[in-house]
Amino acid sequence: MTVEDRRGTRAEQVGRRLAESLFRTVTVEPFTVRRRGAALWAACVIAALVHLFVVALAVFGVWIMVAMPNLITIPLGVVMLGFAAMLRPRFGRLPADAVLVSREQSPHLYAALDELVDRLGTRKVAQVVLSAEHNASITQVGLRRRLVLVLGYPLWNLLTGPERAAVLGHELAHQVNGDLRRGLLVGSSLRTLAELVRALRTRSRTTSFPIVTWASEGAMWLLSWPVYWVLLAQNTLLARSGQRAEYLADHLSATATGPAAMASALRTVALGPAAVRALHSAVIRKDDDLWLAGRTWFAELSPERKQLTDAEDHRVDDSHPPTRLRIAALQARRYPPGLPPSFDHKAIDAELAPRLKRVAEQLKAEATGW
Repeated sequence: MTVEDRRGTRAEQVGRRLAESLFRTVTVEPFTVRRRGAALWAACVIAALVHLFVVALAVFGVWIMVAMPNLITIPLGVVMLGFAAMLRPRFGRLPADAVLVSREQSPHLYAALDELVDRLGTRKVAQVVLSAEHNASITQVGLRRRLVLVLGYPLWNLLTGPERAAVLGHELAHQVNGDLRRGLLVGSSLRTLAELVRALRTRSRTTSFPIVTWASEGAMWLLSWPVYWVLLAQNTLLARSGQRAEYLADHLSATATGPAAMASALRTVALGPAAVRALHSAVIRKDDDLWLAGRTWFAELSPERKQLTDAEDHRVDDSHPPTRLRIAALQARRYPPGLPPSFDHKAIDAELAPRLKRVAEQLKAEATGW
């Protein structure tokens, strides 16, 4: 077993213990947004220091060029300013090719979102974007922090009406579940550190002076490790609260729409890799209707395969608890009867239909590599 394998095994063991411990906690204690403990305050301090470092880098870069201009300090100052510009906090923006759905284009979808917003006490969604991912997410963009819902149509295509409501409720609940990773201070610092590690570990394509290239790449690789450790420390400090925030988002959505729908939606989310492969296969076969092919594949799955998540350690990613524990947490609590939002799913599908061609084009590009 290699060192990397041992590290991976230890990390998996730690992650498993964290997941099991947190599951026991969330199934017993009342579900509320907690005050920030020492770990979260430490993560906030690290985030502030990261941003201060970027500011200091820019200020020092300007200072050495102005105070001590010479052939060494000027290029060095330019490099510092370049790094500071690269590491500046990102306020987020929509991609140029985003498939936008406005309130005027889909009034029924926005009405459903508004109803859930009223139930959960969150902000209204300013923009809906369709994507080719088997997922859904919510983010904030721009200085005004406009709320954007990214709706992966491959997932939406497979969900029932109540499951759709549950997924929308889960994403909206992320505004009020105390997840610091989605905030401007901590979230932007995580992105800054990850970008710096990526930049320091990027290999140069220049081979004119191989010795110089190897030496500079080696130095940057060594410099990347302290940055990586800071990123790892921040993620570790946020791990428990971040996973608890996912449980709380599930809980809030279940309160608004019903636990059965939330649990069923989680099982469908867990089928993501297989569902995307099925759509890619439909692209290769040149099926006329990709979405019908996806629904047909899903309908032909055995009930055992759809329930397999309950016995697996599937998770959306490392920041989420295992899906089986999320479902078990929903089943361990008592909820009032769910009242799905009163929206017309057929009308929503009809409103989204004109924009599905562009989503299908994204899928085709993924499947064919073009």
